[in-house]
Formats: sequence, structure tokens, C-alpha cells
Amino acid sequence: MSDDRLLDAFKRAVRSEDPRRDYRGIWSYTVILGVPGVGPLPAIVEARPEDDSLPELTALECYPTAVRTGAVPANTVPVPGRTIYVAFADGDPSKPFVIQHPFTIIPVVAP
Repeated sequence: MSDDRLLDAFKRAVRSEDPRRDYRGIWSYTVILGVPGVGPLPAIVEARPEDDSLPELTALECYPTAVRTGAVPANTVPVPGRTIYVAFADGDPSKPFVIQHPFTIIPVVAP
């Protein structure tokens, strides 16, 4: 039996024991479209994975990494083209969450 056949058999065995294996870990996604969050409210993002085996994400909530800049509330603005890092709770593809994002923080100025 060739090494490739042994490796393929091993991969099938592992995948059959853990069908969510592909969703365990941290994955890079590129922001396609984003709606800014205000204060503690999340930004909403549509993102495309760098790995084609993962699903595109729509309506993904991205909570601010810093909702305050000094004493001033801030908006979190997702920028198309930027990379965000996503994980899936319990390896479940229906439970994505953002680990880190480099969104722009814009201070809110009261009128």
C-alpha cells in the first residue's frame, strides 16, 4: 500500500471521528462589507475566507475591541479589504465569532 493511500485512509478515519475538525482553529477572513457599530453595539460584517473550504459569513457581529477612546464613546468601522480572525464555537460552523479585528475607531462627537 502506498504512503498516499495510507495517509488518505488516516485522514478519512480522523474526519469520521471529528466531522467538525475543519472548523476548529482560527481562520483568516477578508471583510467584504461592513456596517459600523456605535458605542457598545457591534459592527456587522460580511466576510470571505482565505481558505475556500470554509463558508462565507454574512451578518457576523464584531464587538468593539475598545468601546472607549479616553472618555469619549467610539464607533467601530469595519474596513473592506482588511483581515479579521474568526473561530467557530465548539467547531460548529453555525457559531462563528471574531477573535480579532483591525477596525478603525472613530470618536463620537456630541452635537
